[in-house]
Amino acid sequence: MPLKQKQSVMKSMSDFWSMNEGTFACLHDKKRTLAFRKAIRNTIKKDDIVVELGAGSGILSMFAADAGAKRVYAVELDQGNIISLKQTIKENGYEKIIEIINADATTINFPEKPDVVICEMIATALIEELQVPAMCNARRFFKKTTKVLIEKYDIYAELVNAKSNFYNKKFNITRFELPEMRDMKSHILSNTVLIDTIDMMSVKINKKIDTILSFTPNKSATANALRLHGKTFFSSGDIFESSTSYDFPIIIPIKEIAVKENNEISFKLSYTLCGGPKSIKITRLS
Repeated sequence: MPLKQKQSVMKSMSDFWSMNEGTFACLHDKKRTLAFRKAIRNTIKKDDIVVELGAGSGILSMFAADAGAKRVYAVELDQGNIISLKQTIKENGYEKIIEIINADATTINFPEKPDVVICEMIATALIEELQVPAMCNARRFFKKTTKVLIEKYDIYAELVNAKSNFYNKKFNITRFELPEMRDMKSHILSNTVLIDTIDMMSVKINKKIDTILSFTPNKSATANALRLHGKTFFSSGDIFESSTSYDFPIIIPIKEIAVKENNEISFKLSYTLCGGPKSIKITRLS
């Protein structure tokens, strides 16, 4: 293939999200996207200055402009997304309102103090992604009246029996419980326990979850995992739990144990927020 033709093909490929399916999954997820649109409409006021950290497809930045924002700074690090963002913002006529910034959300110096910060870098139970360091960096530029779209986030856990046998082989691995995969749904064996409530206006980098979880089984069965999930509280008062691309439960395996109905069992759970699965430690106490 001639060099010019090869370069042309490479450029055309970079205009798509073919290497970043997560961006399109979030855009396509109607339940998530409409929940965020509602929260944005209920938060942003006319002539607000808005910063979106991790803009992805740009849909939330455009919603912010639609809600009356005077200026929206769409911060995105991924080069593929930057190319698509520029094209999308131009094609939809938002160039005079939305300014795209190619930068790291955890270290960027804001162009000006914002009235509202949109940051949807949530991974279930705040185990992965960079919501916490991004918000800690953003707070350096807050005014007394600055609002964050995601204000608080609850983390919950249950004791479960989760599918771990595939093709007659055992896979005791941390995995997601994707809502569209019905055969992967866990059997919940206990009450739901609140692990922690994370306040995005005060959470610190490297905050560690270090807690005792006491479960009361609702039946006698074999437990082999903890099921973690969350609940998002918007500054507007709106609440959202999960969808096909947002905050679906995560299954963390434990050593198989026979539990008896109403006989309490306890574990110690610890991990660093946004520190990745490698930081997770679970110890049975009783």
